[in-house]
Order: sequence, then structure tokens, then C-alpha cells
Amino acid sequence: MPQGSKHARFIVYVLVGLTCLSVPGASQAQPEPRQDDRLAARTSLREVILLTEEEAGQLRMTAEQLRLEVQTKTKSLKSISGPHIVFQKPDLIEGVVRTTTPLDLSVAFKPNRAPVNMESLAVRARKGIFKKNLTDIVMPYVIPDGDGGFSFAIESAVIPRGNFRIEITIADQNGERTIQGYHFQITRQF
Repeated sequence: MPQGSKHARFIVYVLVGLTCLSVPGASQAQPEPRQDDRLAARTSLREVILLTEEEAGQLRMTAEQLRLEVQTKTKSLKSISGPHIVFQKPDLIEGVVRTTTPLDLSVAFKPNRAPVNMESLAVRARKGIFKKNLTDIVMPYVIPDGDGGFSFAIESAVIPRGNFRIEITIADQNGERTIQGYHFQITRQF
């Protein structure tokens, strides 16, 4: 068979294949899910992974680093004019969230002098130069409280074992900002 004939046959096969893909029903492609469908799928998952084991490896603090940070941060707390960040679950005791994983995580943002601006929310796990933005994971769970504030609640949030710092930044509609770091001590997994 001449070389040109093989080439022509190959092109015909490619064109037939492409034509089949463009015929309605020939492809198994599904329509792009709507935003509501993506949110429902995401919030119906059993566990919400906040940090993978690999990410935790970069962000994990030693017990001594945790102790020094908690001691330093507790001494430097000042009054704030921005929104109040209220840790609801798990309990925050002496500057540390001591818990197991998975955990139920619930935080409220209460207005201080003006309504809360949720577009300003930033949630990050950090250690030195390493950080992971958790805001996109948290945002689907945020709901308004009706009084100018918001909250989120995540059941079965997964953070690997270890000591971590999570920083929450939020502002109100006047631009007054609150930045607060929280220390997590995850002692064991179930």
C-alpha cells in the first residue's frame, strides 16, 4: 500500500472519530454542574480535609514552638475595634484548641462597630514562611446570623496529628480588621 494512501486513511479515521464526538448523545460528557450543585456535593461529604499529611509536615510545630508561641501571643493580646472572632467548637483553653481529629469546627464573626464584611475573610495555616490558604475550604459553610455577623460550622474537619497555628483575618464594612491566631494541638486520630 502506498504511503500517501495510509496517510489519507488515517485522516479519514480521525475525521470520523471527531464527527462521532460532536453528534449529540454520542459522547458521555455531562453538562457543567451548577454552582448550587457543586456546593451541595461539597457540603454533603463526610469529612472535610483542612490539611493533608504532606501539608501538615511543612506546618507542624514542635511542642516547644507551640509553648513559646502561645506564651508570646497571650501576653500581646490587645483590644480590637474590628469584628469579634468567637471560637465555638472545639473549646479554646488557655490559648490552645486541644482536640482529636476529625473535629467539629465552629467559629462566629460578630460585629463590633459595623457589620462584618465576609469578603475580607482569610483563614490560613502557617508556620514561618510556610502557609496554606484554607479560606476556599471554609467559605461554603459560612452563613449569616441576621445581626450583621456570620458563622461557619464544619462537621468532621480533618487536621493530622500535631501542633498547628491557624490565623483568621476578618474586617467589618468600615475596614476595621481583626487578625487572630489560634493554636491547635491534635493529640490523636479516631
